[in-house]
Amino acid sequence: THAARLTTVPGVGGTDRVRMEIVDSDPIADDPVDSSSDEVTRVVELVLDHVRTRPHESLGVVTLGPRHAERLDAALRHALIRAPEVAPYLRGDRAEPFFIKDVERVPGDVRDAIILSLGYGRSVDGRILYRFGALGRPGGERRLTAATLCSRERLTVVATFGADDLS
Repeated sequence: THAARLTTVPGVGGTDRVRMEIVDSDPIADDPVDSSSDEVTRVVELVLDHVRTRPHESLGVVTLGPRHAERLDAALRHALIRAPEVAPYLRGDRAEPFFIKDVERVPGDVRDAIILSLGYGRSVDGRILYRFGALGRPGGERRLTAATLCSRERLTVVATFGADDLS
């Protein structure tokens, strides 16, 4: 069986290879539970920062659901109006073009850096609903593995909750 195999993500060494960013999010906001607006804003900031500080590195954004990917794409397009200097680095004509994809469409796409944006927020009463889209369906662990393995150098996980928030 494959249960005993260990696969590491991304390469070992260095202090910033895998990072977790917890975003403060307002559960009262009129957001879909599968796409936190506060998380969308933070991921757009991270994309712009990546291009400005590491323009030579390829980048991709992976989400757990298609709605979150669509909202991120729209928010990034809107942000590029105020940051036109970043747009050329996000065009599709590069050797490894930038992408925003949900986890079901990402296998095989490898980039220097990956931002894995979970997207899921809390319900209006502040609870985590434990519905994580593709990860909750059969084969979800393979989808999560594929998402984490598509980063060569750095993986940044962005979420509105941490492990301590889960029972």
